[in-house]
Amino acid sequence: MKKTSFLKNIFMIMASNGILLISQILVGLVLPKLLNIDGFGNYRIFMLYGTYASLLHFGFVDGILVKFGGQNFQSLDSRTISKLFTFFFILEFCIAIIIALLALCMFEGKYRWILCAVGIYTFFLNVETAFQFLSQAIMNFGLVARMSNLQALLNTFNICVPLICIFIFKLFSSLTYTTYITLYIAAYAVLLLVYVYIYS
Repeated sequence: MKKTSFLKNIFMIMASNGILLISQILVGLVLPKLLNIDGFGNYRIFMLYGTYASLLHFGFVDGILVKFGGQNFQSLDSRTISKLFTFFFILEFCIAIIIALLALCMFEGKYRWILCAVGIYTFFLNVETAFQFLSQAIMNFGLVARMSNLQALLNTFNICVPLICIFIFKLFSSLTYTTYITLYIAAYAVLLLVYVYIYS
């Protein structure tokens, strides 16, 4: 029975990751067509700086796996979890504010906007990742799979809606990088809100 459950969990994770991969391929193929050359270049700059955002959890999310790995959800001390996540929430919020303030004080033009967006992205990405790692630690793979599917759906939505607006309704000629990055960050905000609702 345990082996069947284990294989089912593995299949669920693989299937959800496959769906997420397909949505990311869609983004990779369609997004350059939606953005002009400068816009796509600015989006890639954001993604370059955004790769460093995951370093700013300072190992906290890895510690969640170590501390709670293999435990049953009912056996967890909710007060300890609440204190840990409150601390991490405040830490990541402070980091986001610092990045945004440095961007406002030290940069101008597009780099000011991009780095402010990176600060906001850092907060949503890392806190959402902490909840994801907690779900993996307590072996709630069904939730992890559903959240991956939701992320894939949001990625597809962020491409399809502008695509329809441009090519069918002719509302604008091209998608701006600021609009797409805002939608991209909003997707992580939605994922985080869902996790907070579930674990509250």
